[in-house]
Amino acid sequence: MPENYLEKALALAAGSTFSERPDATAWAAVEADLRLRFPRPYKDFVSHFGSGTFGTDLYLLNPASSLPQLRLSIDNLREMRDQHELGLARLESNGGPDRKQLIAVAVTTSKIDLCLKCSGNPMSAELLKIHYDLGECEYLGMGIAEFLCKLYVGELPWASDLRQLIWGERVDDPFFRAGA
Repeated sequence: MPENYLEKALALAAGSTFSERPDATAWAAVEADLRLRFPRPYKDFVSHFGSGTFGTDLYLLNPASSLPQLRLSIDNLREMRDQHELGLARLESNGGPDRKQLIAVAVTTSKIDLCLKCSGNPMSAELLKIHYDLGECEYLGMGIAEFLCKLYVGELPWASDLRQLIWGERVDDPFFRAGA
């Protein structure tokens, strides 16, 4: 039986009070605006966690966020693409996916984002790590819940730099902090 990483993530976030959790209406609106359907595992993850931060520097985008810069919306995604124009061009020239296929779902202040690729409807739940400054794209081979759980507990040595960025050196930093 496959592991339930959503349950594991919720256990790691024990004690958090979740806020701004999107409902079916919020998902229907963003999916209509973007003309796509998000994968169920991703929607379930965001619907449980709502608005908040993993560690100190990974912000979950959410269609119900009260903060426009953390709202999963067509306007915010367009603005993010404009902000990362040079990095996206570099990514495409390095053989990465077309910028129009990327949907940022969690962002850092260090220009490293987690994205879903818009292919298929509903699209794949496979996560990509985009590093705009380097123009690099890495297919992570797992969904957001599995990736964040494994990253937090140190099971992904190849991603230790990202773990360091998000949670730092301290092993007691909370997995998730709720709130916008």
